[in-house]
Amino acid sequence: MDENSKSCAALVNECLDLMRAGKLKSLHPLLSIFRMGSGPMNLRTHFQIQPMYNVRTAKRTVWKCGRQCGKSFGIASRGILRAGLTPDYHLLFVQPRFDQIKRFSQTIVKPLLRSCALRDALVGPECEQNVLTKEFANGSRFHLEFVFSSPDRARGLSGMAELNVDECQDVDFTFLPVLQETMSATIHYGLSVFTGTPKTTDGTLEVLWQDSSMAEWVIPCSRCKKLNVPAIDHDLLKMLGKKGLICAKCGRPVDARDGWYEHTFPDRIASFTGYHISQPVHPLHYAIPAKWQDLMLKLKTYDKARFYNEVLGESCDESVKLLTKADIIQAANFSDNDVAKSAASAREYEMIVMGVDWSGGGELSHSFTAVSICGIKPGGDTIDCIYCTRLPHGVQPIEEARLLAQLANLFNAAYIAHDYTGAGYLREAMLVQAGIPTGHFTPFTYVVHPAKSVITWNAATGGARASYSIDKARSLMVLCAMIKARKVTLPQWEYAGEVLSDLLALVESPREMERGNILFLITSKPKTPDDFAHALNFACSALWHARQAYPNLAEAARFTIPADQLAMVDPGSILFQK
Repeated sequence: MDENSKSCAALVNECLDLMRAGKLKSLHPLLSIFRMGSGPMNLRTHFQIQPMYNVRTAKRTVWKCGRQCGKSFGIASRGILRAGLTPDYHLLFVQPRFDQIKRFSQTIVKPLLRSCALRDALVGPECEQNVLTKEFANGSRFHLEFVFSSPDRARGLSGMAELNVDECQDVDFTFLPVLQETMSATIHYGLSVFTGTPKTTDGTLEVLWQDSSMAEWVIPCSRCKKLNVPAIDHDLLKMLGKKGLICAKCGRPVDARDGWYEHTFPDRIASFTGYHISQPVHPLHYAIPAKWQDLMLKLKTYDKARFYNEVLGESCDESVKLLTKADIIQAANFSDNDVAKSAASAREYEMIVMGVDWSGGGELSHSFTAVSICGIKPGGDTIDCIYCTRLPHGVQPIEEARLLAQLANLFNAAYIAHDYTGAGYLREAMLVQAGIPTGHFTPFTYVVHPAKSVITWNAATGGARASYSIDKARSLMVLCAMIKARKVTLPQWEYAGEVLSDLLALVESPREMERGNILFLITSKPKTPDDFAHALNFACSALWHARQAYPNLAEAARFTIPADQLAMVDPGSILFQK
């Protein structure tokens, strides 16, 4: 062992002794065991991420950052230190796309481990090392996964001590409860760290930020004593001087190194800390004249949303809704959503289908089991939703099955079209026990397969029953277009608005691909229920499919992308291209 390695080993042992004694406050002094460029890694230019290395942290932490502020190297080095010092400390790193997590693994985690002065002690020759798994000699492990279209790849993991979700602005908010379940078996840790560059004001990262302590890097002015708050709703724009960072009040140059974090909501620090870092207050951008001129050029040439997001680390604009309240009101039919009246009118229809979307669960869930009763009259091509409802929270699955079976029988539903994902097959089994014949089900599973038909039949294999895959983005786009065209009608808002409002949660979510292409997905606004929208989608899709009359709309074309490009970001989806 060379002298550098010996000194690093001594430093680690000293920190371990302090950790056992409960006296170690931060891991950042240990960064010197890594090499960055020509010297040891340090936080001289990244001092604002020092809280990332605190030994004691809140259960949840969010970092809302502009581009190139050091967050990726921060979470990687922090993870290596935590895993290397704590036996059996398993971390799950998640990013939206496969190419992103592959790049993170190969260009950040791998070089950090390779440069580590104690690599041989941390990572033995028998330790597994590949793109998606990094094993340590003490039994700790990194799991690296991608969740572009579904969180299912993480469902089989358990015993995680920590969850790191990077680029979480592009991660569906409804995936987070599934990801956090990977830590449900851990006793002592269970930490969640969310990092990313914000996009919309109602996106996943911004919603997490609003729930946090919302700490800003406050910078004092030595002349007028003003405390400058570099946030968009405070002083940030006024701090952008022509040649550098200035005081928003007197215009004198200020230095971010004189600053500190102030938490907007101090009472949240213990449970959910949040930190904001923008490029203008980062030394790599404000302390180098050429970099500041680049920033000034971005101010002139970037559109507002891009400048706010990538440079200021601030959210901008709302997501694009697929439907407005006016669209829903204009699509009203005769139904006042009275169950008895609606059941009586069901006799006028050629076929009735009941759509069901099952309730989710978890700490971050705002989900209900929702029901949509839909039908087509003889000789017609318009689908009428004649009844809709949500089942209350807390209803036990057996009682839920009994209630749904009663509704299906009351309306004489030919089929029950439902979400077969997750526990859907168990709910279906309970409905069979409640008296619904096996052949009366149309099981759907949402997928991303934009190069194939919207609905695809999957034959029974390996003990799993036959079911249908349905492309989520295109099917929801078609549904909304048909509502606007009044080819799908709805109960009157006056009587059913609380349930129908689920349709307002649907938003377009543009996702950048590896080669710069944009794939549009459909997601829902965080903390906003969308269950009825999916129940309606399943019912309408089943009716169209049964009549072999699924709409072919031009609006759905932008939700397609070549299979080879989809394979780069979500290799699992390529299974649906074969």
